[in-house]
Amino acid sequence: MPQHRQHTGRIQQLAQRLETVREEERKAIARLLHDGIAQELSVAIFRLSRMAAQSGHELGIAQLCLDLREALRRCMAELRKGAGGLRPPSFGLLTLPEALKEHTRSFEEISGLQINVREQSQLPTLDEDTRLLFFRAAQEALTNVARHARGTEVSISLDASEDHITMEVCDNGIGIPEGAVDKPGSFGLLGLRERFASLGGDLTLDGMAPSGTKLRVRLPLQRSALEGRQ
Repeated sequence: MPQHRQHTGRIQQLAQRLETVREEERKAIARLLHDGIAQELSVAIFRLSRMAAQSGHELGIAQLCLDLREALRRCMAELRKGAGGLRPPSFGLLTLPEALKEHTRSFEEISGLQINVREQSQLPTLDEDTRLLFFRAAQEALTNVARHARGTEVSISLDASEDHITMEVCDNGIGIPEGAVDKPGSFGLLGLRERFASLGGDLTLDGMAPSGTKLRVRLPLQRSALEGRQ
């Protein structure tokens, strides 16, 4: 029994370390996209606009510059959308409901899903790591719904008690087989479950009647999860 606890503890520590590394990688890539590639695209768009204006009577060249400028603008929009998926702009300044609403607006356009985010009770001010953990759980759930559930609607509800923060993501799709989290290939959900467990929380995934799936994540409302408290 002690060996089992030790083994479980090591797995949870590894999961926590892995998630930390992944977040740092996401942050670095998002920064590169926002501050590096996006800036270079902006410069190219500006130069193409000037070239088009300076072409004068050479209409073929002017039109080519304008076409290239519009193509780069589309690339810019897609790049910002992808960077926002890695890490929403100004995430450090957003509350959890605000970050989820910002993400779901763009995800609705991509997936065709109707997504509703609601705060059942007012959440306390959470630190960035805690907000990010719940955000990643919602991201994973929405991606799975879009890929597998064949549903049309998703609701994300947030609730706070004196002891816990809880988030539920429910869809109206075809449901999910029992034990899906433990199946090969479910690395995202498995990693999230270990991450929540390492912090004293839990992740459950259940089918709903008559159809649909509910992902529920819960985390103890510890002092370390609250901003501005000692």
